[in-house]
Amino acid sequence: MKYIIEKLNIILIIFFFTGCVINTPYLSMVQKQKKIREPSFTSDRRYYYFTQAQLQSIRGNLDAAVDYLQQAIICDNESIFLKKELLLLYLRMNKANKGLEVVKGILQQEPDNVAALILLGKLNYDMGNLENAINAYSRVIEIDAEQEDIYLFLGNIYLKKGEITKAETLYKKLAEKFPESYAGHFFLGKIYADKGNLSKAKKEFQRTLEIEPELEIPQFELAKIFIQTGEKKKAINTYKNILEKQPDNSRALTELAYYYHRINRKKNAEELFIKLGKKSIKDISVIKTVSSIFFSEKNYNGACTVYEGMLKGAPNSDSIHYSAGLSYDLNKKYKKALLHYNKVKHESNFYEKTVFNIAFIHGKLGEIDRAIAILKKNLKEFPDSIPTILYLSSFYNEAGEFDKSVTLLKQSVEINPDYAELHFRLGLAYDKLGLKNDCIKAMQSVVRLNPQHAEGLNYLGYTYADMGENLDKAEELVKKALKLRPDDGYIMDSLGWVYFKKKIYEKALEYLIKAAELIPDDPTIQEHLGDAYSQTGDKKKALEAYKNSLLKINDNESDIQQKILNLQNNM
Repeated sequence: MKYIIEKLNIILIIFFFTGCVINTPYLSMVQKQKKIREPSFTSDRRYYYFTQAQLQSIRGNLDAAVDYLQQAIICDNESIFLKKELLLLYLRMNKANKGLEVVKGILQQEPDNVAALILLGKLNYDMGNLENAINAYSRVIEIDAEQEDIYLFLGNIYLKKGEITKAETLYKKLAEKFPESYAGHFFLGKIYADKGNLSKAKKEFQRTLEIEPELEIPQFELAKIFIQTGEKKKAINTYKNILEKQPDNSRALTELAYYYHRINRKKNAEELFIKLGKKSIKDISVIKTVSSIFFSEKNYNGACTVYEGMLKGAPNSDSIHYSAGLSYDLNKKYKKALLHYNKVKHESNFYEKTVFNIAFIHGKLGEIDRAIAILKKNLKEFPDSIPTILYLSSFYNEAGEFDKSVTLLKQSVEINPDYAELHFRLGLAYDKLGLKNDCIKAMQSVVRLNPQHAEGLNYLGYTYADMGENLDKAEELVKKALKLRPDDGYIMDSLGWVYFKKKIYEKALEYLIKAAELIPDDPTIQEHLGDAYSQTGDKKKALEAYKNSLLKINDNESDIQQKILNLQNNM
């Protein structure tokens, strides 16, 4: 069950979950906790170091500020105040690990320091240590049950982990303990709605609005429930209530117009569609709102309906034609998509994206030559367009014209030597031509220009492994890639293959099993898995993996067929 945590305008949780940096509202909350002993500097050195740290911090020299604060702490290792100041500096610098060390030190001195426990929870959350975050926040509530925001933080962690019952229990406690807090009721409403318990959800959203009548999102949630329960008048009136206060609310206009269309009130729908179309001419956010509403639920039919209606109010709008084309495209109605894409004018900001989408449609229809022709024409018009070069090279590769891809990319690399993705695509094309050394040089350029390029790290590491060369370096590269993308089955396969080549077969098997679980239909992964099982003596599982691989490539003349025959002869 998927839970979407909605944005509520004044809930602190939104600030809390938006990134690693501890921001001002969050710090303010922490600083309101238990009073930390203020410094009483009796040592000139300690006072000097603290003052210098403050000056360096004001000037933005945070590393120097840290050095001075560390010197001050050496002079007074018992000072919670100084450690708190050091912690806040580390948070400003996004050094979560360092901050974690400091906050643990504070808690060794004062295990029940609420401010430190809150920061411990926050740091662990940012680092992905959700259980540790839960433990920290639970301890905060044990010490001080009046911490309203902590119930929210903890509840949302449970939602993130999919532990819905625990989240529900926590929000109930929040609603009971803080009867004038709307947040607990709102999130209970979301949980009940997602469970399909619409009567309970309705009650919670109504209670939310009794407490905070001006909130917008609970009204939308109620309208959705009224639509689901067939309460047409209530649904319409809910939208009208929103529009009475906000006549230009794009979401309310869109959802009401679409609802009118669905219940066959065509005239009412058309009036609102026309209004939306005219509004979108000056306000592009209307388009974004419509797309967000329908694309998030993959309701492409709905998007097509709304955009077609909006065109009656703005028949020459490039943004609406592009969005209508995209809606039909996603709905696999390619003829209608092309009809709208072809109405996007050359001078439009949407023009280049439209050209790409037209090319992709021809690609999906198997018309690769047509796609190549479209992109070549665009490149002639916009010779500096790197996206056009990248897409054109992909279509060349798909057509098996790897030499053309290499020529195109080499020319572009000469003009744009620092663009890592160009080197990556060039490496792919070299590899397809069997030019392994050239491929390696290109991939080395990729990881030099962008050390965080997961595909480049993986491709270079896998290439080394496949060639049986530089296996220690291959392991290092693939591990870096896997750290960047821990759930990527292809990178998992690469690491397994590195260990296989290093003859560490048990470890190879561990990663290859995980890779096959993540991507069960890939023939190469299945073949690698068969090789690993074969080397560890499990011939039955090896045979099964080889057969799975053979089924997916449908080639009885392949090397895999020979491996199967060899295994069968030895069993």
